[in-house]
Amino acid sequence: MVLVSSNYLVRVGLRRIMENTLGVILVGESHGGASAQDLVLHERPDIAILDIEPDMRITELTRNLRKSVPSLKIILLSGWDDIAQAKQALTAGASSIVLKCQPPSVLLATVESLAEAATAALLASSNQALINNRAEQPVSPGTPSPPAWPSSLTDRERTVIALLGKGLSNRDIAGQLCISETTVRHHLTSIFDKLGVPNRQKLLIRAHQYGLVELTASA
Repeated sequence: MVLVSSNYLVRVGLRRIMENTLGVILVGESHGGASAQDLVLHERPDIAILDIEPDMRITELTRNLRKSVPSLKIILLSGWDDIAQAKQALTAGASSIVLKCQPPSVLLATVESLAEAATAALLASSNQALINNRAEQPVSPGTPSPPAWPSSLTDRERTVIALLGKGLSNRDIAGQLCISETTVRHHLTSIFDKLGVPNRQKLLIRAHQYGLVELTASA
């Protein structure tokens, strides 16, 4: 998940809410505009929370973010005065609107709903791909076992996958491995390339199928 708001206090509040939520992995924050698009393109999160503010080109930003990562789910935080903008952004690809006057539980329920829907859809799609692949292979005696992870994965990359499966953020992984967050991002980029997955959630689903992690709704 990423948070987008030019208001530092808003980002701090959202961060505290999300960091205390089981299954949510906060991978970055942005003050908006081009930096938000760069963040989404680099981190490829499953969910982005956008704080609608005065003079913000929310429809354009929504369209650009979805263009960068088509699978991205966007939650709009809107005041009553921004409802018209928010509705317009829905037509550009945003997933949901949460009013700023509503309690945190509404935002958390929205996040959980989007995360579970994405996980269910990806798991079904991935399982079907495995079934189709298995159907194309000749039947052999004995209990079939899933193909092994690519041997090109390093021990450190396997460790990063395991920690990611425990719900740790980039910062937590960096602290546990005594490396920088930048190095963690480099490891994840390498893992995505080697396994042919575009983001964390698809990586976790792949790892779950091989019994390497326990699958939980994540963002």
